Amino acid sequence: MQLLMSLLIVPLLGAITFQIFTTFFRNLKRGESTHNQVVLGPVVTFIFLFAFMYSLLFLH
Repeated sequence: MQLLMSLLIVPLLGAITFQIFTTFFRNLKRGESTHNQVVLGPVVTFIFLFAFMYSLLFLH
């Protein structure tokens, strides 16, 4: 389970976070609605940090 967290889930959540931020800035530049990114950003960041800290806890 730890190998799955360290090698798959944490990088996947990092990529999703990056996609949310780039979509947010693209929509902001175009003047479109950024509501979805504003809601998803903190949620995915919380999940990412939880998964990252969980994987660090059990690496040793």
